[in-house]
Amino acid sequence: MRVVEIGCGTGSTAIRLAPYVNRIEAIDVSSAMLRIAKERAAEAEVQNVEFLHASFENLNVDAGRYDAVLAHSILHLVPELDARLADIAQWLRPGGVFISNTACIAEVNPIIRCLLPIASVFGLVPPLNVFRRSTLRKKIEAAGFEINFDWPLKHGLFLIATRSPTPAEDLGR
Repeated sequence: MRVVEIGCGTGSTAIRLAPYVNRIEAIDVSSAMLRIAKERAAEAEVQNVEFLHASFENLNVDAGRYDAVLAHSILHLVPELDARLADIAQWLRPGGVFISNTACIAEVNPIIRCLLPIASVFGLVPPLNVFRRSTLRKKIEAAGFEINFDWPLKHGLFLIATRSPTPAEDLGR
């Protein structure tokens, strides 16, 4: 399998999965996190993970390049979520797998939810996408995915979805 992880942080997931896949491209916007990830990969003698400094919205990826896309703890931080979900669908081959663990900010305590925009104005937290689990499911399905499994978390959702073939891809079978 060829895998991309969006928002890889310190590389824990990529390093753990490396023995089970052909190649992982692990992407993050933080140079500091990537430095740690590269050190951890070297310590673990992992050689099939490439750590890349990039932002999700600026990635230029060929259609059908990946068998799996991982996006853990990131979708609530992504500008233009619908467009990014469409990008993920394009990056995957038909039947490719999308796995995400996402905070659903609309599910948190109302007091905290009200404080988050104020904290964002002061730069204490980044701007956040505020949605419920049901909204996230609908957005993922609208992007061309079939949700195979989902597990509600206390304030979020873990899910596994497959990319549905486009009508043109269906005709090609």
